[in-house]
Amino acid sequence: DEMMAWACGIVGGKFAYSAEMTIRYHNILEPGDLAECTGALVENRRNRIFKTSAVIHSKGRDIASSEGKYIPLKDFTLDGLKQEFGDGWKGIAKYTHPHE
Repeated sequence: DEMMAWACGIVGGKFAYSAEMTIRYHNILEPGDLAECTGALVENRRNRIFKTSAVIHSKGRDIASSEGKYIPLKDFTLDGLKQEFGDGWKGIAKYTHPHE
């Protein structure tokens, strides 16, 4: 969920919340194993609904995969970004507010 929400924010330029999500588990992640998660914005339906996907990998195997539909936050402003992320807001803002 988190990775797909970030895909909406970074790629789609709008942070969003999940409306629907499907998860498929493929393999077991053992305690102590390192894992990597990648997410993608699959489709932007006129900034009203984002379709997303994510996969968790470990040791060359898919651990879990997910697809989701996300609804963008309407009033997420630059001030909200500053409040939410403190000093790290500038790194995020360059993706979500490229002209500010």
